[in-house]
Amino acid sequence: MKTRLLYAAVAIVSLAAGLLTALWLDQRTSTSASASTMKDVGVPEHRVDFSLVDLAGNPQTLSNWDGKVVLLNFWATWCPPCRKEMPDFVEMTEELSGQGFEVIGVAIDRQEPVQDFIDEIGVEYPILLAELEGMQIMKSYGNKLLTLPYTVLIDRDGKVVKAFRTEVDKAMLMPMIEGLL
Repeated sequence: MKTRLLYAAVAIVSLAAGLLTALWLDQRTSTSASASTMKDVGVPEHRVDFSLVDLAGNPQTLSNWDGKVVLLNFWATWCPPCRKEMPDFVEMTEELSGQGFEVIGVAIDRQEPVQDFIDEIGVEYPILLAELEGMQIMKSYGNKLLTLPYTVLIDRDGKVVKAFRTEVDKAMLMPMIEGLL
C-alpha cells in the first residue's frame, strides 16, 4: 500500500513539474520576442498535414483549409482550461466569418462526450476526433509534454506562426490573427 502511494505521489509531482516547466518555457518565450518572429523549440516551420474524421464520420485533412489562417486547437472535454477557452473560439469564428479564418478543434476524446459538449456551447467550427492518435499529432507540432490545451496558429501559407502550451483567450489571439488576415 505504501509503495503504491509513493508511486502515485512521484507521478503527481512529475506531472506537476512537467506542466510548470511547460508554462515557464511558454511564458519566457512569450516575453522575450514578438509572436511574429519567435520560433518555439520543436515546433515545425510549416503545418504538418494529418487526416482525422469529423463528428459526422467524414475524413478530413488539415490541408482542406489551406489558404486560410488556422487556429488549430487540441482539447478534451475532461480538460477545464480547454472548456474555458472554447467560447472565445466560437466568438472569434463568428466575428471573422468570411475573412479567411478557421478554428479547427482536435478532440483528444471520444465522440459522445465531444458531441454533448459542443452542442451545449454551440460550437460551429470543425471538430475532428483524434482520441489517442491526437497525441502523435500534438508531438509533431512540438508538444512533447502532451499538455492540454495546446493551440497552434498557422498563416495562409501554412507557416506555423506560434504555438501556445497554455490556455489562450480572444484578447491574446485577435491581434495576431488580424495581422495575418
